[in-house]
Amino acid sequence: MTSNLYIIIIAIFFTAITNSGCGYRNIEAYPESACIYLEAEDAQIVTPMQIGDDVNASGGNYVFTNEENAGLFSFTFFAPYSGQYVIDARIRTQPVLPYCTNSGACNSFFVTIDDGATTGNEPTVYHAGQLSEFSWQAVNVTNISTEETCSDTCSDREPTIWSLLKGEHSLTFSGREAYTYLDSILIRYCVPGSCNSIGHEQCLTQIGKSRLP
Repeated sequence: MTSNLYIIIIAIFFTAITNSGCGYRNIEAYPESACIYLEAEDAQIVTPMQIGDDVNASGGNYVFTNEENAGLFSFTFFAPYSGQYVIDARIRTQPVLPYCTNSGACNSFFVTIDDGATTGNEPTVYHAGQLSEFSWQAVNVTNISTEETCSDTCSDREPTIWSLLKGEHSLTFSGREAYTYLDSILIRYCVPGSCNSIGHEQCLTQIGKSRLP
């Protein structure tokens, strides 16, 4: 009877871990944070990428370029575990003229991990859609020649998943369309099929950034 009770308790414990929400394999079980938060203005910045001021941005600042296909900012970060990661960006975009020199919105960057700057036809384009206020969004990168349309906010896209080894990595946002404002970044450890918005909220709560600004 006692041994059966232990088996039931263990089964319940592992079920709770497996179903702990967002697929972090239970964040709280790790001694190091599975959530990496970065302020864009703290990056290494190459002009014409620059820092702007906005009371609605975290810390009052954001980063943008005022020239198309120019400038970059990059971070070095430490991945605490080997596995899969997704990126969330807190971003605000601009509509058409006078900000944009094309007929669309100013709402995209090139994004790479460990590959440095890029302005080519690689699968690195991140379209943020139309966001009139700073909002969190999963980063989805695609190829320019095969990029797909998405809803106004691009919230219907699944996040791009990066497979990283434990250790140091570099994350680079290169300018594509001018006046796309990026406030902060959240890099999240995840498992396949569970890199969703619930995980995003758990990460922000864990690091004390659930309410911005």
